[in-house]
Amino acid sequence: SVAFLSIVMLSLTTSNNSYASRGIFQTPIFAQDECTRLIKAALQTASRNAASLTDVEKRQGRDKGILEGWHSSRHNKYPTTDLSVIDDAFTMEDRLLVEEKLNDRLVPIVERLYGVVPKALHCSDVSLFSFFFGCVC
Repeated sequence: SVAFLSIVMLSLTTSNNSYASRGIFQTPIFAQDECTRLIKAALQTASRNAASLTDVEKRQGRDKGILEGWHSSRHNKYPTTDLSVIDDAFTMEDRLLVEEKLNDRLVPIVERLYGVVPKALHCSDVSLFSFFFGCVC
């Protein structure tokens, strides 16, 4: 909340904003083997989550088309199918991988684009999203 407000304020006032806010930037954050590992970790986490659901919860999820073990109600206005790296049953090793890679690779780019003081940002709430587009995988 306060950190978000600070980032918004910086974005609105920094001289870099005239460029950064009008562009779409692509940069590789995770290598192919890291992506494969995170997909596997997400599927294992969803499986662990599903194991703790009651039969009624499983049926309700299936009726809504929700992948078993994934969440779909975190965001009211923008529904997603996701897993929280922080709140769900990811291993500590997987959490550290995500945190380390984002902080080492993504944060410096955001700092440069928006003129944020180095080491002022870090990733603390991360989710992985599922995009299956109706296929059964």
